Amino acid sequence: MIRWQQLRQSQQTAQDDLYKISDDLGLNTATLKTCMDDKNEEDEVKKDLADANAAGATGTPTFFIGKSTGNGIIEGTKIVGAQPFSAFKQAIDAIK
Repeated sequence: MIRWQQLRQSQQTAQDDLYKISDDLGLNTATLKTCMDDKNEEDEVKKDLADANAAGATGTPTFFIGKSTGNGIIEGTKIVGAQPFSAFKQAIDAIK
């Protein structure tokens, strides 16, 4: 039970930090809070995460250079993280 309480407290702290950052940046924090509390938005994020996992995305950002097949399989190159232009050029040149 203690670990669950620690997890909930950690999540709340992270959310509070996010709202503070939003305020500091001059963003509309009320809109952010509404979005964060919206169950439909939560479901959409979970769907996006599942799609990313199914596609093989392992980090942010992840880029797929190539084409997707009719059954949703991506044929091409996966580029993960901040990469130099040459990495993208090489992947693009490989499909020309």
